[in-house]
Amino acid sequence: MRKEEFMDGLKNALTGEVSQRVLMENLNYYEDYIVIEMRKGRKEEEVLEELGNPRLIAKTIIDMNSETHGVARSYYDEYEQEDVERGTGRNMFFITGWKAKVIFAAAVIGMICIFGMVLSFLLPFLSILICTALVLAIVRRMMN
Repeated sequence: MRKEEFMDGLKNALTGEVSQRVLMENLNYYEDYIVIEMRKGRKEEEVLEELGNPRLIAKTIIDMNSETHGVARSYYDEYEQEDVERGTGRNMFFITGWKAKVIFAAAVIGMICIFGMVLSFLLPFLSILICTALVLAIVRRMMN
């Protein structure tokens, strides 16, 4: 089973059974979960096999929703809050592998270039200040 098939199966099983908010929360949750697990190096098939049948998941969601109807926070809200506290919320932007290394190297090189440009701009002024200070120090010694 592919991710798209899993998500379609879950959506079809939940549509009309739960509110639009609960439907979207759960679709977002499972989409994010699959993507995060794959970024950790797991294969899509492995993740989907672990999750199991989307219709069974939908039945559990429907049962939970009917039992907790009227509760202010859903299970997904609690899980999302834990993600936010850990800094792994679904709004995070992940870059891994060689792309991350290239971006990091470019950032370091850029910072070095900026530092060099600032230094080359300030160096003439610094040399004038240093020379002036040396001349003043020599003149003071000669006066004493």
